[in-house]
Amino acid sequence: MKASSILNWFFNKTKKIRSNKQWCISFLCLSILFLIILPEAIAWQNLDQYFNFFTSSYVLIYLLIVFSTLGLWYGIFNNYGLAWLLTFVPISLLALVNYMKSVNQSKPLFPWDILIVIEGLKAANSMADPRVVVLTVVFVAMLFLLAAVMVIPMLPKLPVQPRKRILIFTFSLLIILVTKFTGQISQPAKTAAPPDLNKEYHQKGFLVAFLSNVTSIPKINVENYSEETIKKIVSKLPPTDANQNDPNFRPNIIVFISESFFDLTVLPDVNYSQPINPCFQELKKQNHITWFSPVFGGQTANAEFEFITGIPIAFFSRQIVPYRLYCRREVQTAASVLSDRGYKTIMIHPYYRDFWSRNTVIPNLGFDEFISLE
Repeated sequence: MKASSILNWFFNKTKKIRSNKQWCISFLCLSILFLIILPEAIAWQNLDQYFNFFTSSYVLIYLLIVFSTLGLWYGIFNNYGLAWLLTFVPISLLALVNYMKSVNQSKPLFPWDILIVIEGLKAANSMADPRVVVLTVVFVAMLFLLAAVMVIPMLPKLPVQPRKRILIFTFSLLIILVTKFTGQISQPAKTAAPPDLNKEYHQKGFLVAFLSNVTSIPKINVENYSEETIKKIVSKLPPTDANQNDPNFRPNIIVFISESFFDLTVLPDVNYSQPINPCFQELKKQNHITWFSPVFGGQTANAEFEFITGIPIAFFSRQIVPYRLYCRREVQTAASVLSDRGYKTIMIHPYYRDFWSRNTVIPNLGFDEFISLE
């Protein structure tokens, strides 16, 4: 059988399928049902969370966003089947990534996570051979393309006049903009504690919370921050050593950061058969150290940020890495102050230089040189 005969047979079959009213009605009902129930189910795969969301007021915003996205694509292509695919597939893929991230990191998918895709691959050792990754992506993309070519001709068009399509497109766009704004203003106006983005995602649902954070960076919550407050804090500090007033006093300063270090001696009712970290314990006695790590389970970047800038991580939402969102310009830090006083400032890190955007952040923090794994 010739290729032209196969194509003719295929298109004749698709015309019959598309003209079948029962198929069109069934597809219309099932597609609407799948658009409503599946994305949030994929995003959490948790029955309690699922029912809590669909009994909340945010489900209305969710429905408006889903149907408005469908209306946008329909207004552009005048093909209901294609509009449904272009709505369902991206939302479902994002929902699946949200579930995977929630399972592995106990955090939902944020819009700014798109910036760390390469970092995630490196962390998973998937970049050992980039050719494998590229070939896999190309192969999957070709499979999706082939599937689309086979399925799209069978989907109902349900065409309408151009004027109505323009109205559908405009109305859908307005609804998306309004729901985006509603998602933002629905947050608490002021709170002493940083926002909990996990809680926001569970309240609003994956899609509504994701879209409401697309153009909004979580605010830093700092109370009573002023020059007067800082002066009061500084006035309580002990006097500096006399040697530090000597302009020629330039000791080498070496800082070692280990965010996973833990002082086991602070555990109550626990005894040890031998001294625990005797060097550190002696430093505690000599310098009256009260020590803690601002992070847990990784995120070295946040420990670095707090130490170098002096800005407590507690000011930020627990799901935020300031390196990623806030260090986009030069800021005053311990490194920049020392650099102004004649020091050469160097950061050394035993991992790839672009992880957590260190390649762009470190110069903004005042370091003259950055030595990384490369």
